[in-house]
Amino acid sequence: MKMLLRGAESPERITLMLKMTGIRSPEIIAAIYEHLQFGMREKHAAIKHGVEQQNLNRALNTLNEFAKDYEELKALDWQHLNKLHQKSDVKNSNLNI
Repeated sequence: MKMLLRGAESPERITLMLKMTGIRSPEIIAAIYEHLQFGMREKHAAIKHGVEQQNLNRALNTLNEFAKDYEELKALDWQHLNKLHQKSDVKNSNLNI
């Protein structure tokens, strides 16, 4: 499942995700921004920045996998926090105030 949408990602989000990956090529990074932030098609972004489309696709897949894993982690964190909150509510309801 694609987590990242063409033309719908903020530059701040893209920057943070790139920090968490091994993507370092300035040309690939520029093409990623063209695609994810500005909505340029992958093929055109690759041509504009002089990179092979398959290399851009690989980088986008890497970012998408990271985004997917991150969303799963956030969901687990929310579940954990909700359980802690529910336990806290039960303990507090037993207090005689």
